[in-house]
Amino acid sequence: MPPELYSTTPALFLTYETTMGLRDKIATADDTRRQQVPCPEWGVTLEVRSITNRQKADWEVRCATVRKGKTKVDPHRLKADLIVTTCYDPFDGSRVFTYDDIPMLAERNAAVLERLFDVACDLTGITQRDEGDILGKSDEATP
Repeated sequence: MPPELYSTTPALFLTYETTMGLRDKIATADDTRRQQVPCPEWGVTLEVRSITNRQKADWEVRCATVRKGKTKVDPHRLKADLIVTTCYDPFDGSRVFTYDDIPMLAERNAAVLERLFDVACDLTGITQRDEGDILGKSDEATP
């Protein structure tokens, strides 16, 4: 085949072995994105990590509750829950918070929480539209 055909249509030349190699590369890739975020207000630096698609779906479910047939999304939990899910100790790699810490986080400096939430969203690919879609699932506004 002419070389120009190779460069314009590479998908035609994928073999079973090549595609299995690609699948294995994808399956074993460390695609977790990480960013260290200084939190001078707390005197610490946290490592924020991206989350998997499964973790993102679980996060969306945890932020919604159904009561009396109506779905409510708590915007306070939305942010704190993502912070709990994505924040790690940059030295030992352990999670910094548990889900039991969500009420405590609600009482912390909003600027720090916004900073951590924004980085978590950026690393995970959560857009403002995604956040709006999740909040839009609510049948009625949650104060």
